[in-house]
Amino acid sequence: MERFRLQEMEDQERYRADQSPCTVCCCFCSSDKILCKSLHFRINALVEQEVKRRLFEERVQREKERRMEREREKQEREQELAKIRKAHDKELQRLKEKYEARCVSVDKCL
Repeated sequence: MERFRLQEMEDQERYRADQSPCTVCCCFCSSDKILCKSLHFRINALVEQEVKRRLFEERVQREKERRMEREREKQEREQELAKIRKAHDKELQRLKEKYEARCVSVDKCL
């Protein structure tokens, strides 16, 4: 009787070993462990490929955002320079008018 119980326990242990979850994904792959490992290798490769693709897309997106930010800053600088040029031109025009007015009044005085 004891021998029968030991044999039954060993059989159960072998069954569990055959039906145990895969160490990679916890699936029950009792029939073809090599196929399962090959499948897991392929899945891991696909996951790694997807991660790399997403990281690349994030880098591209960050670079686009940086480029847009630089372009926006460039436009702001150009607008500021345009304002300064316009103010400078107005000041020159005002000084010319003031100078011309003086010249006209000096000519009248002579």
